[in-house]
Amino acid sequence: EAAWNKAQMACIEVIGSRLLGFKAIEARIQDALFRECNGTLALFWSTTFRAVRFQMCVLREASFYEADLSAVQALRADRSIASPPGPREEHMQAGEGSTSR
Repeated sequence: EAAWNKAQMACIEVIGSRLLGFKAIEARIQDALFRECNGTLALFWSTTFRAVRFQMCVLREASFYEADLSAVQALRADRSIASPPGPREEHMQAGEGSTSR
């Protein structure tokens, strides 16, 4: 249950990690790949994502409340029982993705 509040993360790859209960509040994540991670119950409140991909991640009950997801791509991300979306995360529901080009 790591907490990286107001963290600045750039050019990272997180592969096969257990992010269970991970907290990144008011963080900035840029040029990142999360692959085959378990992000159940993760909190990404008010986090800004730029060129970030979630590939085959479990994001059940993860919360992206007030997060900027305009530059996120979710590929086969499982959010099937996620909490209701915040105002700016409607496009991440049910494993759908948004691609920024």
